[in-house]
Amino acid sequence: MDGRSPNLPAACATVAHWRCTGGALAVPALRADIVTTMHGLIPRTPTGLGFPQSEATAQHSTRQRASMQPPPDGAHRELERDRALLDTLFRNSPTGLAIVDCDFRFLRVNDSLANGNLMSVEEHIGRAVSDVIPTIWPGIEPLYQRALSGETITNQLVSGTIASNPRETRHWLVSYFPVRDDGVITGVGCVVNDVTARERLRTALRVRTDLYTMISRTNRAVIAHRTAQELYDDVCQIAVETGHFRFAWVGVKEGEQLRLTSSAGEDEGYVSSIVISTDANDPRSQGPAGQAAVTGLSFVVNDFMTSATTTRWHTHARRVGFAAAAAFPLKERGKVVAVLTLYAETEGFFTPDLIDALNEITPSVSFALDAFVRERDRLRDDAELRLRDRAIRAVSQGICITDPRQPDNPIVFVSQGFEQITGYASADVIGRNCRFLQGAETDHAVTAQIRDAIRGQRGCTVVTLNYRKDGTPFWNELTISPVVDEQSVLTHFVGVQSDVTERRRLEQQLRQGQKMEAVGQLASGVAHDFNNLLTVIDGCSELLLDALAPDDPSRDLVLEIRHAGERGGTLTGQLLSFSRKQVVTPVVLDLNEAVVASEKLLRRLIGEDIMLRTQLSARLWRVRADAGQIEQILINLAVNARDAMPTGGSLTVATVNSTTEAQAGIPAGEYVVLDVVDTGSGMDEQTRLQIFEPFFTTKIPGKGTGLGLSTVRSIVDQASGFVAVDSTPGRGTRFRIYLPRERAETESTAARPKLSAMPRGTETVLLAEDDPAVRALGVRILRRCGYNVIEATDGGDALVVARGFIGVIHLLITDVVMPRLGGRQLSEALLAERPDCRVLFLSGYTDDDVLRHGIIGSEVAFLQKPYTPTSLMQKVRTVLDAD
Repeated sequence: MDGRSPNLPAACATVAHWRCTGGALAVPALRADIVTTMHGLIPRTPTGLGFPQSEATAQHSTRQRASMQPPPDGAHRELERDRALLDTLFRNSPTGLAIVDCDFRFLRVNDSLANGNLMSVEEHIGRAVSDVIPTIWPGIEPLYQRALSGETITNQLVSGTIASNPRETRHWLVSYFPVRDDGVITGVGCVVNDVTARERLRTALRVRTDLYTMISRTNRAVIAHRTAQELYDDVCQIAVETGHFRFAWVGVKEGEQLRLTSSAGEDEGYVSSIVISTDANDPRSQGPAGQAAVTGLSFVVNDFMTSATTTRWHTHARRVGFAAAAAFPLKERGKVVAVLTLYAETEGFFTPDLIDALNEITPSVSFALDAFVRERDRLRDDAELRLRDRAIRAVSQGICITDPRQPDNPIVFVSQGFEQITGYASADVIGRNCRFLQGAETDHAVTAQIRDAIRGQRGCTVVTLNYRKDGTPFWNELTISPVVDEQSVLTHFVGVQSDVTERRRLEQQLRQGQKMEAVGQLASGVAHDFNNLLTVIDGCSELLLDALAPDDPSRDLVLEIRHAGERGGTLTGQLLSFSRKQVVTPVVLDLNEAVVASEKLLRRLIGEDIMLRTQLSARLWRVRADAGQIEQILINLAVNARDAMPTGGSLTVATVNSTTEAQAGIPAGEYVVLDVVDTGSGMDEQTRLQIFEPFFTTKIPGKGTGLGLSTVRSIVDQASGFVAVDSTPGRGTRFRIYLPRERAETESTAARPKLSAMPRGTETVLLAEDDPAVRALGVRILRRCGYNVIEATDGGDALVVARGFIGVIHLLITDVVMPRLGGRQLSEALLAERPDCRVLFLSGYTDDDVLRHGIIGSEVAFLQKPYTPTSLMQKVRTVLDAD
């Protein structure tokens, strides 16, 4: 291995030198056959080539030589000594020596070669070289052939395994030369030096050099690259180029798997065909890459094709030729984010030195990943700071920062929002305490709450009245928050301001609206109950009138009772109109009659200091509308006009026929125009554009809900009409309401006939009414007109009664609103059992959805309370006789 082991020519030279200096014969005395023997270590014998390897063989050879004609005695003895010397040198040489015949079978080997092959000398004799070193023979057979042809080949490096130890790769430096007998080549001589240790040292040095190169290149890559992807790509390339790995790849953790992000070398689709899990409970995480991801430690498999941890991937690895693998975790801030995996084609490829070197490389990569994270965080922080700055400047809220560490907690920063809300520029307020925003009407209790929060170093949220630079007040919703450093020491206060003046106004309007809604609910309830009373009063008075003789002096008293009931009905209609729960029943009407009917009410509303004028056109066209809603329009417009004329004025209500050309928002057509004109304060253009918005009002808080004009617009739209407004500040306002002309004649009110003249019938009627007096009156009227009446106290009772009645029920008369079961639910349940039954609904008002959007549908029979016996009988007959 070290080059100092003697080879066979050197041994011969040593013998020749010894003979020249101390022997009896000089070198020329050596005969040609001895020289040949020196080269081939094979003496000439009568039987041919051969060299005794045992004592018996040696004795046989001696006898053969004795039978031959001996050389002179002195020469013979000298020849024997030379042979003995050469035999000693052959057997004891530290260099492996061998003689093979022309069939490449061992004729003789020395102990050194035999020991190197892990076999005895005797086990070699007669065996073919290809049997002893089968894995090497294909590569060296040409060398034997060349020697057999007469060529001498020196110092050929041969590597491989021997039959007796196929797991260990070894290296030899071999020389081959022909062996001749009388000039004829009879075999091949081999001189073998085992240089395995030297080659391993060279390999180790080369590997270490490669490792140092790989470390150096990796460190340069760590410095050069600015992204993880670039670094991953370079590390894989470096591993393949300098580490001589077959394949290298980096997988990043994504969910519970490793996703290939970079690679170098050739894997023939291996990585893309497998799944590496990062879930410790998943069998797909048991390989090198998965274990490195799960444990955060490097993982090496030097026997990939036999290891139990890689059984799942043996088929793929065998196809590609992978024999060893190692995986190394790559970390960011101590957490595994990726894995570097390397593959080799040789078992045991990953030596301890190699693993140590790779374990030096991966921390460098992790260090770079940490640097990337820090840089990414810095850039993100910078971007966030810029974004926050832009956001602070963009938001409408005011932001104010104060420094409590300085005397009087002065302002150190204000945003543009602060400047816009308060009117103060930044230069006006920096260094001042925020109290300059307070004024005469600021609530001192709220101010004390703010001071207490600052003193206690805690946050608070308040709504307080502040003042702008120009002195105008605004409601400020202020949220104060303390700011502390890493040691939880207070450094600043941040105040966020919002101008909530408009919100406060809307909240006040909403509260006012809720109050009005509550009042409306009360009025609605009163009107409902009162309608039941009026129904009894009207019904009983009509029954009395029908029973009294025309000259009976009591008739006048009964007539007064009936007239009082009618006036009460008008009053309940106004209450229901106010509560917006009146039943909307459009009819063909004369608008002049609706104005005249409302005139007294309007005069009471506007007061004595405002003059009411009516200008009603003769021969006015008819319109289809609900009289109660027309009255509601007049009431709302009159109230607004009154509030616009606090010191008096005039209000004019006029009607006129108009054939209108198409104009803004109003199509061409024939309309009846209701004109309402006041001499009040008027409105500017901006106000005029907003007056129909719900809750919009120009009145001071507590004086209006902002719902009046939106209600007017809603009623007019419902009647398929249009509203136009003309107003000038200081010169009053004019509302023009366009209602489409109705060609039908006005529905006249006929005189009430006597009950005896009312339509009669014999059908069975089920009456469901929860008010006892109203129910008793209805039963009496119906039976008086010939009907068979079944009475029920409510909807639930009506169902029970109906199910117990065997005959036909022709008509259900039911109140809409009843306890337990309302009229709509009762009708649905009864019609499901008796589909031929007709239904008549009774109510003073309803918001039940049996009435579509508050408008009576043609398919729904409805009679509004208070009703009279006449109106009830007419409606019953109409419903029963309908197709």
